[in-house]
Amino acid sequence: MHTIGIAAILHLRSDKVAGGYIGMDFTFDEEFEVGPWGNSALMSRHFSSADFPVVPTGGELSRVGKLHSLIQSGEDGYLTVCNNSKRSLKNCGSCEKCQRTMLAYRSLGIEPADGLFEHALELEAVRKLKISKLTQWVFYVRMAARWANKEDPYYEIVRNMVATAKEEGFTVHHEKMLSENAEATGFSSGGWKKKPPSGGRSIVGRVLRKFGMG
Repeated sequence: MHTIGIAAILHLRSDKVAGGYIGMDFTFDEEFEVGPWGNSALMSRHFSSADFPVVPTGGELSRVGKLHSLIQSGEDGYLTVCNNSKRSLKNCGSCEKCQRTMLAYRSLGIEPADGLFEHALELEAVRKLKISKLTQWVFYVRMAARWANKEDPYYEIVRNMVATAKEEGFTVHHEKMLSENAEATGFSSGGWKKKPPSGGRSIVGRVLRKFGMG
């Protein structure tokens, strides 16, 4: 879980800075759709100490919104999103995550910076993409919702991907996960249904006890 690694590195700098931030993968609303997730606003805060707060940030922007903000600031040329360990450049342009990011650029009507992706976006490659998990589905749903040019053939592919994933059970899975999450934590999009966990009942406390350390 990369959040633990990021928090550990932040704490190594606790003698130099007063606190640290961890960028959120999802908006606050999206977190309720995804359910329990390693990098969440609730989880990140539990990696704070009494003297060094760890604060989640970026929950007000979707993944496409974050990309747009980077483009506007001229910082998107530093993006590295690729999962392909054999890439020769920053991003291979062929894996699902690279193609998803290039589709996000396209949804905004903007071309990626030269050299950012090794391969350009291609219709045939995008047609082969499949949404295989709920976390991907949320990203594609938000992307389709704010697509600038609804006549774009890539938009039609993404829209069909989202619809197909929904038909295959993502909605049912999502509703079941939300129900289980609310039951386990007492928290739902409507707020706390029971007293929120604290102290030894926190997520970190439960993990420590599981391994005999708390």
